[in-house]
Amino acid sequence: MSGQRYREFEDTLLSNEIIRALANELKALRARLVAIEDENRDLQAEMRRTTGEKKKLQMLNNVLKARNLEVEGENHSLQQELHGVRQCLQAASLKDVIRGALSMNSVR
Repeated sequence: MSGQRYREFEDTLLSNEIIRALANELKALRARLVAIEDENRDLQAEMRRTTGEKKKLQMLNNVLKARNLEVEGENHSLQQELHGVRQCLQAASLKDVIRGALSMNSVR
């Protein structure tokens, strides 16, 4: 084989080796792309699920805030009622004390 033909043969072998290496790299890149696309689909599904959960939790939070306001209003009303009952009891107790004092004075 002449020197020129040998170099052409070597160049062909090298070109073939480069093509095989590039083909292998392309195959690996395609596999990575498939894996990344799968992961992306999974992440998008997870995002949709968590977005739905977030909306449900926000609605529940709004319901609980409204209920809390109702309970605070009920609590305020009950505290006012309790205050009124205490005042009535104190007044009744004071009347009993006064009656007792008056009856003791009339006995003397």
